[in-house]
Amino acid sequence: MQVRTTLSSSGLPVLFLEDVPTHCVPAIRSAYGMLKQRRSNTWVAPGFYPFGIWVLEDLKEISKTINISFSKEVKVLESNLDSISCKVEDQDMDGYTPLVKPYDHQVECLSMAIHIPRLGLFLDPGLGKTKVACDLILYHDKQKPNSFWLIVALKVNMFTWHKEMIFHSGGKMNLVPMVKTGKVARVKELEKALSDPKTKGIVVTYDACRVALDILARVPFTDIVLDESHSLRTPNSGKTKAVLALLESKPVGRRLLLSGTPSLGNPMHLWGQLKVFGDFTVPNQWAYSNKFLVRSSYDKHIVTGYKNLEELNDLVTSVSIKKTAEECLDLPERVIQIIEIEPSSKTRKLYNKASGSHPLEVGEVSLDESPNPLATMTRLAQLALGFSYKSLKDPDICNGCSWVSQCVENGTQPYTGRCHIVPKDPGRLIGEVGTTEVLDSVIQLVQGHVFAGKKVIIWAKHRWVLDTLNVKLASIDTTLFRYDSTVKSLPQVESDFNSATKGILIAQISMGIGVTFKAPVMVYTELSWSLDHWLQSLDRNYGIRAKGFKSLLVQVVVIRNSLSHSISKLLQSKIDVSNLMYSTIECISCVHVLDCMQAGIKPFDSGCVLTSHKSGTIPIRSI
Repeated sequence: MQVRTTLSSSGLPVLFLEDVPTHCVPAIRSAYGMLKQRRSNTWVAPGFYPFGIWVLEDLKEISKTINISFSKEVKVLESNLDSISCKVEDQDMDGYTPLVKPYDHQVECLSMAIHIPRLGLFLDPGLGKTKVACDLILYHDKQKPNSFWLIVALKVNMFTWHKEMIFHSGGKMNLVPMVKTGKVARVKELEKALSDPKTKGIVVTYDACRVALDILARVPFTDIVLDESHSLRTPNSGKTKAVLALLESKPVGRRLLLSGTPSLGNPMHLWGQLKVFGDFTVPNQWAYSNKFLVRSSYDKHIVTGYKNLEELNDLVTSVSIKKTAEECLDLPERVIQIIEIEPSSKTRKLYNKASGSHPLEVGEVSLDESPNPLATMTRLAQLALGFSYKSLKDPDICNGCSWVSQCVENGTQPYTGRCHIVPKDPGRLIGEVGTTEVLDSVIQLVQGHVFAGKKVIIWAKHRWVLDTLNVKLASIDTTLFRYDSTVKSLPQVESDFNSATKGILIAQISMGIGVTFKAPVMVYTELSWSLDHWLQSLDRNYGIRAKGFKSLLVQVVVIRNSLSHSISKLLQSKIDVSNLMYSTIECISCVHVLDCMQAGIKPFDSGCVLTSHKSGTIPIRSI
């Protein structure tokens, strides 16, 4: 057998063996990345850096017991791989000089991106991942002028890519956001973008990959950037499947992942991202999960822990670069304060009544008994802020419907356009407690910061809270900005706030991803249960924009001993509350939760308070 090399359809080197004898198959299969081509006896493996080095190392070891020869072209490739390794170590940029001078950590990242065609840039928010990607596109255009890029990003970041490419190319190149909906409109928008010689790529959302896969397959892209690549965290999600299908539709050479939080500790968060690099990186999701997940002996669907994490960490480290803001920049000290306040008697009464899942009246809205603990917790979080939503949807609308089987098969949800009974969401009622002590405390804090001459970012979650803050803060003598789904031009808000000398930004916490805000103070009116949202929003004013500030202050306002108080402690300990609610909902409001997690005590283990509770659950703590 002889190992040969050639260029793949995407222009990257590959190694291959033909006519492998049956008795040699087990040995060849053991080499890194070796995959058997369908309907042939040809085995193929990546030949580009760093994968090619691993493949050749394994094949050379196998050749000690099996007769394998290496062609002259393979020896040339091996020499090139060694040269690339030296260039990466020396942070060589292959003669490219960015128009805008990069920071030291950006030089290191760009060098790796230039020499490693499939790479993950896992940099903390605020470290300039987008600039590195734009410089890579500019470099690559000089090497292959006919290349075309597909940028997959979150909706809030689409115009950031357009703005950044214009800036870093000096106006010579453009990345065009695709924002139209509907097949005809999307096709026209695409044709217009492709007709402009300055267009070097298009920017689409992950949802567009899912719903407009047929149109995107027509795009002549040769390379791809997946911004906020943690969006592919769930292997079975439509987004993950759509992106992987898109990559299979045509040869794609360079594949760059960008994320500040590629994983929250679960190995499955990385499967989709690693799979983007190629089928050779990780096995199918079932083999992968069996390799890295520990399952309950009683139910294979229950994950009790993780294993082989050192092997996974080695793989991720070898195909990515991770940088924290602290190690890259001389940043100011950041202080996080939990501001505990006492509830009003009215809030206390309603909260304690709701904690027992009893019916209650909130303003003019009657709230029936909550059907499950999750609904109770949602209601408690709202009541602590002074309101509660009541959906007008009928939870039993599908019962007895003649279309239900067809809807289940097609994934049709009630109150959507495809529903045969009620195609429109009936909305919701808003009950107001009458007291807003959390919001009042936030306003007092913000007033003090504004009077001290500081800009402030206020994070909130629900529309009612955002609207209420907007009204109550309007009387303060400063410029008021809003950053949520009600705003048409989010990039403009970001730019205006950052350039302003004073101001208050009221922002939706779930949208605190991929943007940077220049302000020394952030105040959280409410918290999301997602660790992603906490970590991402927490770093919005950290990183490059924090330079120049003496210190950064983060304040979280909560009612003492409330559910939100418990959630704030969990998030600060980097525990994903949304996942905890799914797996062990009883633990969230338990005063022992952090101690148990540190000690590895699971629900109903020895030492858990649930073991001595007759019902098997513990009530949510009252305030």
